[in-house]
Amino acid sequence: MEIIFSITSLQPVNEASSVIKEFYFYFYIGAIVLILILCLMYTNMVSKPLVKLNETAKKMAALDFSEKCNIKNEDEIGNLASTLNFLSYNLDKALTSVNAANEKLEKDIEKERNIDKARKEFIAAVSHELKTPINLIGGYAEGLKDGIFKENEEDQYIDIIIDESNKMANLVSDMLNLSHLESGTMKLSKEEFFIDDLIESVIKRFYKVIKDKGITINCNIITKTKVCADWDKMEQVITNFTTNAIKNTYEGGIITFAIEEEPDKTIVSVENTGKGIPEEELGKIWDNFYKLDKSRNRKLGGTGIGLAIVKNILILHGYKYGVKNTDNGIKFYFVVYKV
Repeated sequence: MEIIFSITSLQPVNEASSVIKEFYFYFYIGAIVLILILCLMYTNMVSKPLVKLNETAKKMAALDFSEKCNIKNEDEIGNLASTLNFLSYNLDKALTSVNAANEKLEKDIEKERNIDKARKEFIAAVSHELKTPINLIGGYAEGLKDGIFKENEEDQYIDIIIDESNKMANLVSDMLNLSHLESGTMKLSKEEFFIDDLIESVIKRFYKVIKDKGITINCNIITKTKVCADWDKMEQVITNFTTNAIKNTYEGGIITFAIEEEPDKTIVSVENTGKGIPEEELGKIWDNFYKLDKSRNRKLGGTGIGLAIVKNILILHGYKYGVKNTDNGIKFYFVVYKV
């Protein structure tokens, strides 16, 4: 019986086993790292669009539609992003329309309030202006009827009634005139004429009144200035400025009519010596029934809407206008554009 002994070293086997163990160790580590990376990438691919959608939805809830979802995925999330963008656009458009409508509505309501306020003020002012002449006419008419007047006073009573009736007629006429101007129904009949001829005709009409009051007239008019305007309406403007100047100029005062030439326009002004207007009142004198004399002294006459009519006539012509205090009094002016 033969026995054979084979002796082999286990070192290579141990080394191989050690290498295999190390391989599997690093393999598992690498696999785990790879899996973690893949999970992170997948999570980022899924969660990032969802976070973006959530942020956009929150801003939409706060009525901020400026944020858009720039997600190009061709899947359910991409479809959701497109739908959200479409919804945001439509909501923004609808909200803008609603805001515009609300703003317009607020303006309309404010306009109606202002119109209603102006209407009430107008009615109150008209009632105030008509109350005095109506009471005077009624009182003097009753006096005539009852015969309570003294000898030779009958004509005086009649004159007062006629005078107050004329004032009422003038007021009604001015109110109708102002109503046409403010409603935009009044049309201009424009023609070419020399503005200095118009000023001269107005001065001639008031010459006696001016002379009786001892007022000096200065005309700083050198050249003939042609304009294209409505003669009758511009005559009304010059007449109003002139009557205001006469009323507010003391005896022996000066009224100056002036035309200042510039290349494309002419500044026409009427200035009178006398008391100026407080600066805070200058912008108000163009309002309906506005009078500097708060007690509404009737001795000066007028209806209280003359300058309001003047303002609307000049606006209808497209002319600028104004009033300012001077060293010696006050100046009314308007700007006429040349033909």
